[in-house]
Amino acid sequence: MHRTNLGVVGSKPLKKTWAIYNAKLEEWAGDNRGLQFHAVLCDPPYDLGFMGKHWDKGADYKAWGSAILPHLYPGALVLMFGGTRTWHRLAAGMEDAGFEIWDTLMWLHGQGFPKAQDISKLIDKANGDERE
Repeated sequence: MHRTNLGVVGSKPLKKTWAIYNAKLEEWAGDNRGLQFHAVLCDPPYDLGFMGKHWDKGADYKAWGSAILPHLYPGALVLMFGGTRTWHRLAAGMEDAGFEIWDTLMWLHGQGFPKAQDISKLIDKANGDERE
């Protein structure tokens, strides 16, 4: 029997080899002793000030990279999600911390763009002119 999704290989249960940490990265990295990882998947704040939330302001991407780098095996992969307007800051900060940027994956999605408009009609309307 080979059912890894149930945590069983043969007749022996699998040892748990993964963990999810929900913590501020710099604090977690400072407390973490000895653990090293092959990969990191995270969705850090985008530094957009989303809805005035304090957790989405003042991102220090280089500090994040510097905090996690000592906890990774050589050649480890890091997949970080970034905002469409700030992903370049994320990439530059991680590179400044010592990471090598290999590839960039993008999911582009647009909505709410204004429809095409006749600018001459808008100018006339702004000037109070009536059109026939």
